[in-house]
Amino acid sequence: MSSKSFDIESIYNDYIKSQSEINRKEMLEKYPKEGTSYRASSSGMCSRKLYYESVMRLEPTEQIQDKVRRVFRLGDLVHTDIQQALVEAVKRKEPKENI
Repeated sequence: MSSKSFDIESIYNDYIKSQSEINRKEMLEKYPKEGTSYRASSSGMCSRKLYYESVMRLEPTEQIQDKVRRVFRLGDLVHTDIQQALVEAVKRKEPKENI
């Protein structure tokens, strides 16, 4: 047995960062930043942030902390599960009261 230990936290942080970058590239391919557009998910955010992001098309300068990135990842996984459960419920023709 090897005495090497794994830094699971760093390995997972690197994985999440790579997945975020892949998702970001896919999003940009699907919804290219053409013109000035706002997204519903940005509603309620700082108007200055919205301006720089959509009109000036600048990249954020603040880096997301690893712990926050892990929380976001958890939220993405739960969202995907709930979304899939709803899709399957519709396919089964669940009564609307149950959905």
